[in-house]
Amino acid sequence: MLCRSCFMQPVTPYPNHLAGRTYGLIVHGDVAATGSVRRAFGDWLDWMGMVAAGSQALLDRYIAYYEPYATSHDALDDETALFEEAANVARAITEAISICARVGCRNRERTSRRRDPSSD
Repeated sequence: MLCRSCFMQPVTPYPNHLAGRTYGLIVHGDVAATGSVRRAFGDWLDWMGMVAAGSQALLDRYIAYYEPYATSHDALDDETALFEEAANVARAITEAISICARVGCRNRERTSRRRDPSSD
């Protein structure tokens, strides 16, 4: 059972040292939920105030779908198309950063919808 005073502690705000930084995300899996994992990580990074470099910078793929784990690394090595897709994610990040450098949005505001609970 929690005591009432436990709920009265001041809320420490999450550090925003990564807010405004651009990110790309690549998720690979062999069975299920790569899209769900990508969205969960993306939501978390967005919540921290980071900014996705666009839809081209968010990738989820299945590799060696339902194949044994022991051979999955070989299957990953054979996925040359995935390497090009990963390079495209890197290009999207590079392009987003260079656009921000040109137009001065390096320290852009967080785009997350997170609000400070202590403001209530």
